[in-house]
Amino acid sequence: MKKNDSRKPDDLDEIMKVYKLMVKENLTEINWDQGKRKLLIKRKSSRQGPVVAGSPAEMTQNVQPADNAADIEKEQEEKKGTVKIESPMNGVIYRSPSPGDEPFVKEGDVVSSGQTICIIEAMKLMNEIKAECACKIVKIYAADAESVNSGQPIFLILPK
Repeated sequence: MKKNDSRKPDDLDEIMKVYKLMVKENLTEINWDQGKRKLLIKRKSSRQGPVVAGSPAEMTQNVQPADNAADIEKEQEEKKGTVKIESPMNGVIYRSPSPGDEPFVKEGDVVSSGQTICIIEAMKLMNEIKAECACKIVKIYAADAESVNSGQPIFLILPK
Protein backbone atom coordinates (compact mmCIF):
# COMPACT_ATOMS: atom_id res chain seq x y z
CA MET A 1 0.00 0.00 0.00
CA LYS A 2 1.36 3.42 -0.95
CA LYS A 3 1.86 6.13 1.68
CA ASN A 4 -0.56 8.52 -0.02
CA ASP A 5 -3.32 5.91 -0.17
CA SER A 6 -6.19 7.14 2.05
CA ARG A 7 -7.66 3.65 2.54
CA LYS A 8 -7.07 1.85 5.78
CA PRO A 9 -5.99 -1.81 5.71
CA ASP A 10 -9.34 -2.88 7.18
CA ASP A 11 -11.12 -1.04 4.31
CA LEU A 12 -9.25 -3.26 1.88
CA ASP A 13 -10.38 -6.32 3.84
CA GLU A 14 -14.00 -5.16 3.57
CA ILE A 15 -13.62 -4.60 -0.18
CA MET A 16 -12.26 -8.13 -0.60
CA LYS A 17 -15.22 -9.52 1.39
CA VAL A 18 -17.59 -7.74 -1.00
CA TYR A 19 -15.66 -9.08 -3.99
CA LYS A 20 -15.78 -12.65 -2.64
CA LEU A 21 -19.56 -12.25 -2.25
CA MET A 22 -19.71 -11.11 -5.90
CA VAL A 23 -17.85 -14.23 -7.02
CA LYS A 24 -20.02 -16.49 -4.88
CA GLU A 25 -23.27 -14.93 -6.17
CA ASN A 26 -21.91 -14.57 -9.75
CA LEU A 27 -22.43 -10.78 -9.78
CA THR A 28 -20.55 -8.55 -12.21
CA GLU A 29 -21.08 -5.16 -10.55
CA ILE A 30 -21.81 -3.67 -7.13
CA ASN A 31 -22.37 0.06 -6.63
CA TRP A 32 -22.54 1.19 -2.99
CA ASP A 33 -23.12 4.80 -1.91
CA GLN A 34 -23.24 5.96 1.71
CA GLY A 35 -22.78 9.72 1.92
CA LYS A 36 -19.13 10.57 1.33
CA ARG A 37 -18.17 6.92 0.99
CA LYS A 38 -18.78 5.49 -2.46
CA LEU A 39 -17.67 2.16 -3.84
CA LEU A 40 -18.01 0.65 -7.31
CA ILE A 41 -16.66 -2.83 -7.99
CA LYS A 42 -16.86 -4.36 -11.47
CA ARG A 43 -15.87 -7.89 -12.37
CA LYS A 44 -15.47 -8.90 -16.01
CA SER A 45 -15.25 -12.65 -15.49
CA SER A 46 -14.63 -15.24 -12.82
CA ARG A 47 -10.93 -15.39 -13.80
CA GLN A 48 -10.20 -11.73 -13.22
CA GLY A 49 -9.62 -9.81 -10.00
CA PRO A 50 -11.71 -6.85 -8.86
CA VAL A 51 -11.63 -3.37 -10.34
CA VAL A 52 -12.44 -0.90 -7.58
CA ALA A 53 -13.21 2.79 -7.91
CA GLY A 54 -14.45 5.21 -5.31
CA SER A 55 -14.87 8.90 -4.69
CA PRO A 56 -11.64 10.90 -4.96
CA ALA A 57 -11.77 11.65 -1.24
CA GLU A 58 -11.96 7.96 -0.38
CA MET A 59 -9.81 6.19 -2.97
CA THR A 60 -6.71 7.40 -4.78
CA GLN A 61 -6.10 4.44 -7.06
CA ASN A 62 -7.83 1.40 -8.53
CA VAL A 63 -6.98 -2.01 -7.19
CA GLN A 64 -6.50 -3.22 -10.77
CA PRO A 65 -5.61 -0.70 -13.52
CA ALA A 66 -6.99 -1.01 -17.06
CA ASP A 67 -4.78 -3.13 -19.32
CA ASN A 68 -4.50 -0.66 -22.18
CA ALA A 69 -5.90 2.46 -23.81
CA ALA A 70 -8.49 0.45 -25.77
CA ASP A 71 -10.02 -0.84 -22.51
CA ILE A 72 -10.20 2.69 -21.12
CA GLU A 73 -11.79 4.00 -24.32
CA LYS A 74 -14.31 1.17 -24.32
CA GLU A 75 -15.29 1.82 -20.69
CA GLN A 76 -15.77 5.54 -21.42
CA GLU A 77 -17.91 4.74 -24.47
CA GLU A 78 -20.05 2.41 -22.35
CA LYS A 79 -20.99 5.33 -20.10
CA LYS A 80 -22.03 7.79 -22.86
CA GLY A 81 -25.71 7.42 -23.80
CA THR A 82 -25.71 3.65 -23.94
CA VAL A 83 -28.69 1.40 -23.33
CA LYS A 84 -28.75 -2.18 -22.09
CA ILE A 85 -30.86 -4.66 -24.03
CA GLU A 86 -32.28 -7.16 -21.57
CA SER A 87 -33.46 -10.67 -22.27
CA PRO A 88 -37.26 -10.64 -22.60
CA MET A 89 -37.52 -14.23 -21.34
CA ASN A 90 -35.72 -17.12 -19.67
CA GLY A 91 -33.98 -19.37 -22.15
CA VAL A 92 -30.76 -20.12 -24.02
CA ILE A 93 -29.20 -17.41 -26.15
CA TYR A 94 -27.76 -18.22 -29.55
CA ARG A 95 -25.60 -15.57 -31.19
CA SER A 96 -25.65 -17.18 -34.67
CA PRO A 97 -28.40 -18.69 -36.86
CA SER A 98 -26.90 -22.19 -36.54
CA PRO A 99 -23.76 -23.81 -35.13
CA GLY A 100 -20.67 -22.90 -37.14
CA ASP A 101 -22.27 -19.80 -38.72
CA GLU A 102 -21.01 -16.28 -38.16
CA PRO A 103 -22.71 -14.50 -35.23
CA PHE A 104 -25.59 -12.14 -36.00
CA VAL A 105 -23.58 -9.26 -34.49
CA LYS A 106 -20.16 -8.60 -32.99
CA GLU A 107 -18.98 -5.84 -30.68
CA GLY A 108 -18.49 -2.68 -32.72
CA ASP A 109 -21.06 -3.62 -35.40
CA VAL A 110 -23.62 -1.01 -36.47
CA VAL A 111 -27.07 -2.55 -36.98
CA SER A 112 -30.30 -1.24 -38.43
CA SER A 113 -33.70 -1.16 -36.80
CA GLY A 114 -35.37 -4.58 -37.01
CA GLN A 115 -32.13 -6.48 -37.64
CA THR A 116 -31.86 -9.80 -35.77
CA ILE A 117 -29.17 -9.61 -33.08
CA CYS A 118 -29.66 -13.03 -31.45
CA ILE A 119 -32.07 -15.90 -30.89
CA ILE A 120 -33.39 -17.01 -27.51
CA GLU A 121 -34.68 -20.55 -27.28
CA ALA A 122 -37.47 -20.90 -24.74
CA MET A 123 -39.57 -24.05 -24.39
CA LYS A 124 -38.23 -25.41 -27.71
CA LEU A 125 -39.32 -22.22 -29.54
CA MET A 126 -36.74 -20.05 -31.29
CA ASN A 127 -37.44 -16.36 -30.61
CA GLU A 128 -35.59 -13.84 -32.76
CA ILE A 129 -34.50 -10.75 -30.82
CA LYS A 130 -34.33 -7.73 -33.09
CA ALA A 131 -32.78 -4.29 -32.65
CA GLU A 132 -35.51 -1.78 -31.84
CA CYS A 133 -33.49 1.06 -33.40
CA ALA A 134 -30.37 1.67 -35.46
CA CYS A 135 -27.47 1.28 -33.04
CA LYS A 136 -23.88 0.30 -32.44
CA ILE A 137 -23.20 -2.88 -30.44
CA VAL A 138 -20.89 -1.66 -27.68
CA LYS A 139 -20.70 -4.80 -25.55
CA ILE A 140 -22.06 -8.33 -25.61
CA TYR A 141 -22.72 -9.68 -22.12
CA ALA A 142 -24.03 -13.17 -22.92
CA ALA A 143 -21.94 -15.96 -24.45
CA ASP A 144 -23.30 -18.23 -27.16
CA ALA A 145 -25.45 -21.12 -25.84
CA GLU A 146 -25.55 -19.54 -22.37
CA SER A 147 -28.68 -19.64 -20.22
CA VAL A 148 -30.20 -16.20 -19.70
CA ASN A 149 -32.93 -14.98 -17.38
CA SER A 150 -35.69 -12.52 -18.11
CA GLY A 151 -34.38 -9.01 -17.43
CA GLN A 152 -30.70 -10.05 -17.65
CA PRO A 153 -28.61 -7.63 -19.74
CA ILE A 154 -27.46 -9.33 -22.95
CA PHE A 155 -26.22 -6.38 -25.05
CA LEU A 156 -25.07 -2.82 -24.47
CA ILE A 157 -25.93 -0.56 -27.41
CA LEU A 158 -25.40 3.03 -28.45
CA PRO A 159 -28.51 4.24 -30.33
CA LYS A 160 -27.74 6.16 -33.54
